[in-house]
Amino acid sequence: MKVERKCKIVSKDWLNRDAVYMVLEVGDMVRTSWKGPGQFVHIKCGDSLLLRRPISVCTCQEDQPEDLLSIVFEVRGEGTQWLANRPAGHSVDVMGLLGNGFSMKPEGRYLLVGGGIGVPPMLGCAQYTAKKSTAIVGFRSKEKTILLDHLEEECAKVMVATDDGSLGYHGFVDALVRQELSEDKNYDAVLACGPKPMLRNGVNLKNPVVVASGTFGFGREYNQFYDLGELGGICAKGLTLHRREGNLAPRIAETPMGILNSVGLQNPGVDAFIEEELPFLRQFDTKVIANISGNTPEEYGVMCEKLSGAGVDMIEVNISCPNVKAGGLAYGTRPELAAEVTKVAKAHAGKTPVMVKLSPNVTDITEIAKAVADAGADALSLINTLRGMRIDVNTGRPILKMNTGGLSGPAVLPVAVRMVWEVSCALPGMPILGMGGVSKGEDAAQLMLAGASAVAVGTALFADPYAPISVRDGLEQIAARKGLSKVSELTGGVKPW
Repeated sequence: MKVERKCKIVSKDWLNRDAVYMVLEVGDMVRTSWKGPGQFVHIKCGDSLLLRRPISVCTCQEDQPEDLLSIVFEVRGEGTQWLANRPAGHSVDVMGLLGNGFSMKPEGRYLLVGGGIGVPPMLGCAQYTAKKSTAIVGFRSKEKTILLDHLEEECAKVMVATDDGSLGYHGFVDALVRQELSEDKNYDAVLACGPKPMLRNGVNLKNPVVVASGTFGFGREYNQFYDLGELGGICAKGLTLHRREGNLAPRIAETPMGILNSVGLQNPGVDAFIEEELPFLRQFDTKVIANISGNTPEEYGVMCEKLSGAGVDMIEVNISCPNVKAGGLAYGTRPELAAEVTKVAKAHAGKTPVMVKLSPNVTDITEIAKAVADAGADALSLINTLRGMRIDVNTGRPILKMNTGGLSGPAVLPVAVRMVWEVSCALPGMPILGMGGVSKGEDAAQLMLAGASAVAVGTALFADPYAPISVRDGLEQIAARKGLSKVSELTGGVKPW
């Protein structure tokens, strides 16, 4: 079986400004090497470049005298630019077919999910199942779309999402996938190819408003005001592996437009939470998000394993708490350590999604965000509190016993909006829980327009227990006023100058 050969370019077309569709004559490559849709080839791009470029196969066809296959690639550097410049009739050095492809049956019915340059392999899957499958595809904008006409010909149904709303659903493919699976559960499997954020595990909230960890306890007190099922989710009070009494008082101080706190993660420990508090929270129609802090990666791993086994809906990994002397601050401000903790959490969380809570007390929050995203985080929450200090001018002593604490409340909202926007731009498609200074619908809308998928209400709860309900209702009113069909369409809608 010949793996490497010279292959003639039969045709070449530009699908958009960056993407090229190319058909190759490949000898008997399909007849001898094809295992299933989703394989790829390695193409030598120029004489001066050592590394071949891996490119997913779009479609394959057995033919005589030579088999045909099509590829789609984006021009991203010197090698792919060289390949894009090759005219029809020229030959290129191709190694393939490589990889095992997807495990599929021709008679099967699949939900095919593709994002950006991950869409082409889905066309091959669609052809293989002869118009029985459904495709959900996502792109940054209408100008970036590719292969839609081909998919329409090969699929029973095609749905499109764009990040900016210029075509189809305004948002990400995960929302369309959840909607489709809630309406049709008869697919043999979901097959996906695309950027990392698109492939992450997630949680579907009934509405985009949750309560922030550390401000809601375990919900028992607030349940006296309203049904906790009104909330999209509850981030429970921060947990540690063992019971913790917290810091000495005074540990809360008011500031103009906010509060400083150095509570120190007082909590009953993860085992007590699972035994005593989780059953109470499970009574309500809302998502339960467990927040954890550890002094070592091993502690994070043990807690993730316990909480995943107990059936929480999501785990929020706090690597950024500014009022704990051991562990949290160091992990949250160093990309390599943040990534290490994230990897450990993901390895022990099973199928439970992991959300990493980021510290604003860094030079560039996008560096930390990228590190934990590359390490496998399913979502990000930001921002945690800003480190601050107040001093009693009469005594000359800091008001907080621990000297410094975390600043929260309305004063931090502009910082939160800016950081959510920066992270959203750096990691398109990454689910973000935005928090920091939210007390009304307009505050939450700012965070969503900046790129947040959902928002958390925290400090505002101390002044108004009904704040999350008011924020939820305010968001719905803003969305209606803007002519949007749902609140989620606010996400990423900012229009920078």
